[in-house]
Amino acid sequence: MRRPILLVVVALLLAAVGAAPASAGPAGPFSRTVPSPPIKGTWERPFHASTSVLFKENLFRLWYVSVPKEGGKNGVGYAASSEGGTDWTTRSGAPLPGLFSNKPWDDGGIVDISVLFAENRFRMYFTATNTSGRFRVGRAISQDGLHWTTRQSPVWSGDTGEFSGNGPLQLSVIFKGGKYRMWFAATNNDGRGAIGYAASTDGLSWNSQPEPVLTGRKGIPWEADFGLFQPKALFDPAANRYRLWYVGCCLQNDDPGDPFTTVNGFGVASSSSAAGGWTHGSDVPVVPWDFTTNGQRDCDLQSPSVVLKGGTFRMLFVQFRYDESGDDCYVFQGGTLVETHFSTRILVGTAPQ
Repeated sequence: MRRPILLVVVALLLAAVGAAPASAGPAGPFSRTVPSPPIKGTWERPFHASTSVLFKENLFRLWYVSVPKEGGKNGVGYAASSEGGTDWTTRSGAPLPGLFSNKPWDDGGIVDISVLFAENRFRMYFTATNTSGRFRVGRAISQDGLHWTTRQSPVWSGDTGEFSGNGPLQLSVIFKGGKYRMWFAATNNDGRGAIGYAASTDGLSWNSQPEPVLTGRKGIPWEADFGLFQPKALFDPAANRYRLWYVGCCLQNDDPGDPFTTVNGFGVASSSSAAGGWTHGSDVPVVPWDFTTNGQRDCDLQSPSVVLKGGTFRMLFVQFRYDESGDDCYVFQGGTLVETHFSTRILVGTAPQ
C-alpha cells in the first residue's frame, strides 16, 4: 500500500532519529535531462528529501538533505557543477558541519532548506523538528557555503492560528528590496497544504500573514486533493514579477483497494507583489509525473529548485524511482512505514524565460 510521498518524506526524516499568460510562468513545460553521474556522497543513503540551488561564481551550487547511512539526524550535503547541472562534483565523506544548534528545538533533524547569498554571506534557512514533531525555522550563515554557524534559537515558529499553528513544513527565502521574504508551506487542521508568506528586515524577526497567499485550485485534482507544498521562489527582473513553483499532490484512484495512491505535479504562479495577488499558471503541471528515465518508471517527483540564468529557467528536482524489484516505492503495514523500494536522482529541466 502506498501513501502520499510528501508525507512519506517527513516520516523517513523523523524516523532517522528514531498554457497560461506569459506573466503567470513559463509558457511551456520544462524539458528534462538526466545528470550523470548521480549526486551522491559517501555518507548518505540513496535518498534526497530537499534541495536548494544557487548559481554563483560560475558554478551551480546544490545543497540537499539526506539521511546518514549509520542513522541519526539527517544532514545536508553539497555538490557543484560547471556544466549547467549535468555533471556534478560532490563533497563526500560527511554532512556539512555546523548545521545544528544542539538544542531541543532541532533534535528531530533538518527537513527542508533554502540557501541564498545576501549581505556578503551564504544564508541557509531550514525547517527542523523537535522529537515531538513540532516544526520551526532555523538560520545558519557561512562564508563559503560549506562551513556553517547555526543560530542557537529558531527565528520563527509559526503562528498560533489554524493555518500555520503546526509550524512551517517547507520554505523558500529570497532577499529583495531590503527585505528577506519567506514563502512557506503549512497545513490546516485537515492536513491540506497551502503557501504562506512572511517578511523580515534583518532575517531574524519575522512578520507573517495569518492566511495563505496561495492555495490549491478547486477542480484541479493535482492541487486540490492534498494541497500545495514545497514552495521555491525567485524574482524575475525581465517580467518584474515574483515567480513561485510548488508541488501539488493528488489522489490517483486506480486501485480500488488503495485510496491513498498518489502522484505529484509541479505548478507555477506569479505576482507583482510578494505578499499577495498570485496568479496560477497552467491547469497542467509544468513538469508532469508521467515519464520514465532509461526505461525506469517514476515513483514520484518532488523538491523543485529553480535558477534563472541567461534567459532560461533551470530547475533541479528529485526523482523517486522504482528499484529493480518493481515493487511499490514504499510499504506500510498498520499505518507504519516498514519498507522502501526506491532510490532518488537529481534531474534537470529547462524552460525559456
